[in-house]
Amino acid sequence: QGTVLTGTCLAGSVTPNQIVEFPTLNIQRKVKSMQMFKRKVERVTQGDRAGICVSNLDPNLIERGVLCSPGSVKLLHGALAIVKKVRYYKAGLP
Repeated sequence: QGTVLTGTCLAGSVTPNQIVEFPTLNIQRKVKSMQMFKRKVERVTQGDRAGICVSNLDPNLIERGVLCSPGSVKLLHGALAIVKKVRYYKAGLP
């Protein structure tokens, strides 16, 4: 059948036969079917918890991650940040 992924839709929507991307793995796969509380659904929208069956995905490749529309999430390999201590913060820093 495929690999079933569970989680909450944070933004947008997903429908069967839609192509989705795993940005950390840089692969795209097709959504075969979806379920919410053991009932098949045709659309998952923001805030819905669902199980999504994805075709041709090795379950050993992913434990936790992000599933999104192709090209919508860009990954960073490094970042620079300026950190300043708040003057009125009395506790010490570890």
